[in-house]
Amino acid sequence: MTAHPRPRSAASSKLLDPPVDRSLIDPLAPHVDWVPMSPEIDDIDGCVFDSDPLPLTERLPAEQHARLSDPTAREHFIEGLFAHARLRELFTGDWRARDLVTFHSRHKLQILAHDPAAYRTLGRIVADAGTRPRDDLERDYRRHFNGAFAVRPSRGRHTNALLHVLGPLTARLDPSQRNEIVAAIDLYHQDQAPLSGPMNLLRHHAEATGHTYLAQQTYLDPYPAELRDL
Repeated sequence: MTAHPRPRSAASSKLLDPPVDRSLIDPLAPHVDWVPMSPEIDDIDGCVFDSDPLPLTERLPAEQHARLSDPTAREHFIEGLFAHARLRELFTGDWRARDLVTFHSRHKLQILAHDPAAYRTLGRIVADAGTRPRDDLERDYRRHFNGAFAVRPSRGRHTNALLHVLGPLTARLDPSQRNEIVAAIDLYHQDQAPLSGPMNLLRHHAEATGHTYLAQQTYLDPYPAELRDL
């Protein structure tokens, strides 16, 4: 579905050099470039720190190494890492207003799951994409985009986003398929099943029915599939 970029993540030398336990970093290695942490770094997409985080000039995904063993914290970090890599890829290229509109369209449901207020703000920024200076547009979009991904989605916000995926799919599903998805969303909402249940169903049906808009949504495919089961 999504062509994933290769993020750059900083980490302290203590975490990158053996014989420190790298078991929490190595599973990401096939998909992430690790660089030593230093105050001069300005082209990274996130950082993993041992005790004290690197002072950053913008809100980047950052997590303490020990907390990567927690599935929720790890998921939030990895999702933000790849989201920022896509943003960096956009703005380091020769982008135009239409490129930002396309980028935002692909990220709308993912942003909604994180922060509905930022979703509305970013929508207004993109609506002015053809009339504002590029530097101002990039500054404001980058700030609110990174701010949205700094927020960890709640179960209720994920449920809302899942229903936003289901809506456009409904006309292409038979009643049994729709009921299966609704039941999976409800089980997740009631904290009786993981998010992967309804997410896998929605991803499958978006691809199977050829729904281009949904198949391109980063919400359904936020990072490489190999990282989903870490």
